[in-house]
Amino acid sequence: MTEPITAPPQAQNRSVTFQLDPEDYVTANKLHVRKQYRRPLFLVFSICVTLAYLGFVIMTRHRPPPELIGIIVHGAFWVGAASMFVAYFFTMPRQTRKVFREQKGFQYPLTLSWSEDGIDVQNQQGRAALPWGDLFRWAEDRHMILFYHSSRIFHMLPRRVLNDAQVDDLHRCIKTPKIK
Repeated sequence: MTEPITAPPQAQNRSVTFQLDPEDYVTANKLHVRKQYRRPLFLVFSICVTLAYLGFVIMTRHRPPPELIGIIVHGAFWVGAASMFVAYFFTMPRQTRKVFREQKGFQYPLTLSWSEDGIDVQNQQGRAALPWGDLFRWAEDRHMILFYHSSRIFHMLPRRVLNDAQVDDLHRCIKTPKIK
């Protein structure tokens, strides 16, 4: 029995040109912050603070502390929790949009291409060829892919500019550890 002859797969389009918008930058920064919140040290700290607070609440049900101490402990816990919520949903997006307006490089169309060797990013200000081995990490969600130069500096690629085949091809090419 002979195998059917199939045509070689079409060469994948490994380049996209797009214009970033402020919401892309907000989305990228939210993804970055969510990845930071999932870091082991932050999780351990959050769990310890929450357990300490719950221990305080349980202990004070039978023997109330002085009123001032109760106010301080409850206030510190709830203000801390609320401030993270406010920062993530309100302060950070507002500041990120401001930075987007200030950063001239974000105002120009951007071309990002990839290969088995790395990514190439260019706009009218210049070009950066980044081998996979030089990238620190990468992260993604359903809206954005981030390529990290370091723990805080990244290139962003909105998934809205890619088709499913390009996303699959990009995943096959990436040789940098992913942030879980």
